[in-house]
Amino acid sequence: MLKPKHLGSLLLWWVYFSYLITIIEMVLIIALPLLQKYLINCDLIIKISDFCWLYFSKQCHQMPSRSLFIFKHQMFVCNRCFFVMIGNILTISILLKKKYLKEFLKHKAVFLALIIPPLIVELILKIFFSYASNFFVRSINGLCQGAASYSIVFIVINFLNKKFSFTNILYLVNYYKEK
Repeated sequence: MLKPKHLGSLLLWWVYFSYLITIIEMVLIIALPLLQKYLINCDLIIKISDFCWLYFSKQCHQMPSRSLFIFKHQMFVCNRCFFVMIGNILTISILLKKKYLKEFLKHKAVFLALIIPPLIVELILKIFFSYASNFFVRSINGLCQGAASYSIVFIVINFLNKKFSFTNILYLVNYYKEK
């Protein structure tokens, strides 16, 4: 999709890496509660679960009242964080296809205008009106956060590829060395 001579390619490698990590996290979040149900006394599963609780505690509050449960086992992340991961995976999966990326870049303002307002509205309601969101609102908000974050990353990658190719940077460096 992007040529290695572009500076945005470095950022794209970060996207690939975070995409892989997010998929691994999703597998752990969904598979471990299922394995706990069927392999209750397995020490390896218990050790992996303990590690996951610690790992995900750094990025999520893990409150039981706001979490999803699989077979009476709480997921390692709350509902919002789970849907942020889903939004990340969906957005990256869609935007890595060249034809969808071109369409997205044509209509990026409209896309972001549809995604960002729910985030802002919920933030304003929470700050000024002590609004407590429900499961559905947290799910939608999480999807919007995940989609918006990687949409902005792809916009930045596109900008870097157009404006700052390595050949342009080398030209500028050589130009200023001569002066």
